[in-house]
Amino acid sequence: MFGVLTKYFSKGDRENAIVISKVLWRQVMSAMESDIDVFNKFIQTPFVAGYTYGFIRIGFSNMGYAEKSEKMYDRWLTFITMPVIKNEKFTEIIRNEVKNLEYSKSAGNDEPVFMFSKGASVGAFDAGIEFFIGKVEPESKEEAKNLERYLTDQRLDWEDNIGTLEEWRKTME
Repeated sequence: MFGVLTKYFSKGDRENAIVISKVLWRQVMSAMESDIDVFNKFIQTPFVAGYTYGFIRIGFSNMGYAEKSEKMYDRWLTFITMPVIKNEKFTEIIRNEVKNLEYSKSAGNDEPVFMFSKGASVGAFDAGIEFFIGKVEPESKEEAKNLERYLTDQRLDWEDNIGTLEEWRKTME
């Protein structure tokens, strides 16, 4: 599953990237199995791109890469997201949503940017649950689940909770 890119990265970096990928994969697969129609409605959104960004950045930061978490995100994005949705192009979904943010900004549409930012905040929050600073394996039984919740249109569970997507949109009015 990870063999294609492994020769280009250090073993420790690769192991940490695999751990991050497994958590994303667990959430996405659970959401797909729960309700594929709802999943398909929400997978290609700025929130998911933002969540992935925040989760990977803070995941690496908490694993000891705080000073270079942005570089680690850039370097490992494809490796981490490639196996998340088998036979699909999750990496392309993320990159397309990021490109769409630029178009939205230039068109004066700030909703996608807002959703990306919220996704990044939620992803960072979940990474803090999964990966304690300096440790790859969590010390508690708590698991990150907000990506799965979002992809199944459930209420998010995080410190700045504003509810489902519909409730979120109302707060922007």
